[in-house]
Formats: sequence, C-alpha cells, structure tokens
Amino acid sequence: MKAKTLMFLLLATPLALLAHDPSKADKKSNNFDKRFISMMVPHHKDGIEIFSRCEQVATHNELKQLCTKMRSDQEKESSQMTDWYKSWFNADVPEKMSMKPGMKAKMDKLKTLHGADFEKLFLPTTAQHHQQAIQMAIPCPTKAQHPELKQMCADTKQKQTEEKKQLLQWNSEWYGKKSAEHSH
Repeated sequence: MKAKTLMFLLLATPLALLAHDPSKADKKSNNFDKRFISMMVPHHKDGIEIFSRCEQVATHNELKQLCTKMRSDQEKESSQMTDWYKSWFNADVPEKMSMKPGMKAKMDKLKTLHGADFEKLFLPTTAQHHQQAIQMAIPCPTKAQHPELKQMCADTKQKQTEEKKQLLQWNSEWYGKKSAEHSH
C-alpha cells in the first residue's frame, strides 16, 4: 500500500506542477499592484494638496515642517508609482477615484480655514487620512508582485504610522483633543 501511495505521489506531483499556471498567480498579483497604485496615487494627490495648504496657513512651525516633509515624501512616492504604472501596465494611472463624502467634506473645509482653526481640523483629519493609507498598505507584502512596491508599502506604513502618532500627540497637546486611539 505504501509503495502504491509513494508511486502515485511521484507521478502526480510533476503533473500537478505542470497543471499549475503561474501566469494566473502573476496576473492576480499584477491586479493588486495596479489597484493599489490606482488608489494610492490619487490618495497622495489629496494629501499633497492639503499639506501645501498647511505649509501656508498653519500656526505651529513644527507642523509646517512636518507638512513640508509629508508633501515632499508623497510627491516622490506619487511620481515613482506613476512611473512604475507606466512601465508595468503600459498605461497612465487612471484619473482620481472619488473620496468618501465625509473625508471630502473635511478636505474641502480645510481649504477655507487658517491658523488654529485649520490645525484643529487638519490634525485629526490627516491622522485619519494616514490611517487609510496604512490600511491600504497592510496587504501589500503578501499580495504585491513587485518587490519595489512591497518596499514602498512597508516604508509608507512605517512613516505614516509615526506621522499619525505625532499628529494625534500635537492635537492633544495643543488643543486638548484626544482620540480613542491616542489615549491607549
């Protein structure tokens, strides 16, 4: 009995390997890469726009400096992802996908505020915006096909987690507002 099982496995394993179509797995990974970039580039574009506004109207210099850094980082990442998309998929990144209505309303409101009023809305909104990017990056290490995208996801997750923590800390220190997440 054991000899028959062993013989079956020896014959079946190469057949199973031949039947496996790696292009299907690659296509699925490519679809993740395509979807991720299609979502993240517009997400970064929204961030870049509001970080530029922050540099102009925020009250605290340390926040202005962080906004400059976040804008610069996301401009570089967006440019890199746009180049990858063209190279990998022979197409331009699709036009902007629509934001959730609540986030869009907050981003629109930020365009009208200055000084402390701007900061009071900017800090928690940007923390929430970063959380969305972090959530998008979580499946990347196992689902993305391209190692360079996997690395960018890991870097994005780490940077935006740190920035989010800083934003929530300042929101608490400057305006006495604690998020449920920050109080843990």
